Amino acid sequence: MMESTGIIAEGVDHGINERFFNVGPEQFIPLVLEVMQQRSVSAAELARRLAINRTNLSRWLTRKRPLPAVTLQSIFLTLEIDEMRAILAIGRFGRWQHYFDPDVRIISDLIDVLPDALSKARSGATRYAVGVSGAMELARRVSDMIANNDRETERRRLERPFTGM
Repeated sequence: MMESTGIIAEGVDHGINERFFNVGPEQFIPLVLEVMQQRSVSAAELARRLAINRTNLSRWLTRKRPLPAVTLQSIFLTLEIDEMRAILAIGRFGRWQHYFDPDVRIISDLIDVLPDALSKARSGATRYAVGVSGAMELARRVSDMIANNDRETERRRLERPFTGM
């Protein structure tokens, strides 16, 4: 797994990120190939799992033919690639390698659970927007909580290095 690269700090941009809106299926091919390699899944095996022609898959993965979005979604499901993490890594942060960054995983997980948690917490109350400055403050607080958890987890790990043996 890749070490954290601090993409949150290097990727701060409060305007619309044009890359996010210009991501085509072919931009995910390097990530797909990396996951295939990590999981020792050959193109022939992937084609078999997808129930598609191996030649077509090869042409898509070598960019000889455009990769249909629906096929990319099937590949993601088959290889268990998290779609939101992939979109964040490539569309927001500009590099498929960020898919493996723990910060991107946390952001993706938050995007997945935050809407329901926020809706539940705010039920029965009048809801107000927090604006960019409020969002920045919330992001700082959540980031501090995550960093404190990292430090506490590391401290416990160092205190009990042989737990479970």
